[in-house]
Amino acid sequence: MAQLSLRGVTKSYGPLTVVHGIDLELADHEFLVLVGPSGCGKSTTLRMIAGLEDISAGEVRIGGRVVNDLAPGDRNIAMVFQNDALYPHMSVAENIAFGLKQRRTPRAEIARRVAEAARILEIEPLLKRKPRALSGGQRQRVAMGRAIVRQPDVFLFDEPLSNLDAKLRVQMRTEIKLLHQTIPTTTVYVTHDQTEAMTLADRVVVMNKGLIEQVGPPQELYHTPASRFVAGFIGSPGMNFLPVLLEGDGSGLSLRFADGAVLPVPADRLARYGRFAGREMLLGLRPEHLTEPRARPGTATLPARIEVAEPMGMETLVHVTIAGQRACARFDPDTPATPGQVLGLAAQMDRMHLIDPTTDRVV
Repeated sequence: MAQLSLRGVTKSYGPLTVVHGIDLELADHEFLVLVGPSGCGKSTTLRMIAGLEDISAGEVRIGGRVVNDLAPGDRNIAMVFQNDALYPHMSVAENIAFGLKQRRTPRAEIARRVAEAARILEIEPLLKRKPRALSGGQRQRVAMGRAIVRQPDVFLFDEPLSNLDAKLRVQMRTEIKLLHQTIPTTTVYVTHDQTEAMTLADRVVVMNKGLIEQVGPPQELYHTPASRFVAGFIGSPGMNFLPVLLEGDGSGLSLRFADGAVLPVPADRLARYGRFAGREMLLGLRPEHLTEPRARPGTATLPARIEVAEPMGMETLVHVTIAGQRACARFDPDTPATPGQVLGLAAQMDRMHLIDPTTDRVV
């Protein structure tokens, strides 16, 4: 196990730069998740750490050692891919042991490590089976077993759950987290699924267009996003963005919508937002902070028209129109929500975000 450091790491293909000089520091044992949309550079970054892609500029350090010029096999890393890539003619035990045999590890040690990995992953009854006799989740456990027996300094996961169905993804997500608690190896995990990122990570790196938008613990990114991109990407459904005019009358600030509706800005935000008075801004509210009418501290009433209701069991997602803009609210499942109904939503203003549309940064 070791620290991992990326300093000014850049990847270019001719004139096209796909990763723009990123810097990251991972502590020993840390579980870091790279998340972002397709094409943001997260998998390319992972492959540069693994040595599967050449680095155009910058350096990668594992355990304090620069590994830029080392072959993948010399970096003491283990990688789990989206495709489990098992050898179909080998048994589970043979697949897990394959890398150790290539390194001429003694037979007794191979047997010990395979047995230990199988115990941790609860696949001991499967060791004699061939991959074709396994489910998708079982095959991914075997792929993880192959990585575990390497006893690497760093684990790398490249979207390992994307080929699994929704129920199995949830199960495997839990198993990966349990695995990290059992074997707390420094880990970098790539996914486009923000739910995976939030549930697995010690810290999340949100990437966009080859750049890092924000790095932090999951709850920090959720509650205090730095940009419109992070605010919209983290959370399901994403944050609502509503155009408003920030007005000041000398005694306070308010947000005016295109239809004339006005919401007060909380008193503790006046110093923070005062310099933007008179400007067009974006109000950011998460669906859980836009709810059915209710009286509670910190809320204000916002007129809306219900378009569609989506019962989810424990809650109802209600899609509404506010001043001509689409938004999503979360209702209690017992609250009626009829398409066409006009009502005053409860906007939890103490959870609001204000975004400068000229920079897309949260102010």
